[in-house]
Amino acid sequence: MEEVIDNEYYDFTKSKTFREIVDHNILDIEFIGTSNEKPFGVKLKFESDYLMLTPIADGSTVESKNFGLLRNIDSFRNFGKIEFLSIKHEAGIVRRDE
Repeated sequence: MEEVIDNEYYDFTKSKTFREIVDHNILDIEFIGTSNEKPFGVKLKFESDYLMLTPIADGSTVESKNFGLLRNIDSFRNFGKIEFLSIKHEAGIVRRDE
């Protein structure tokens, strides 16, 4: 098992940037990937915002409607069509393409 070198903690609970996320329910969780590949990211959906986590060279990056607007997901389009796999529906996975 690898040793944890460093931990970082950020408190965004009072940030106006995340006001549509903090204290709001997660409405859906979507895995982000390309056809026939393992997911490379995840998107938490809220009523008026989202948190999307995708990998970068130094680890991962977080994007929301008002934060971290790098459009990192665009760099994965070279691997194929980006798909969002919803786990919201109990009857099965709902697939939607961007």
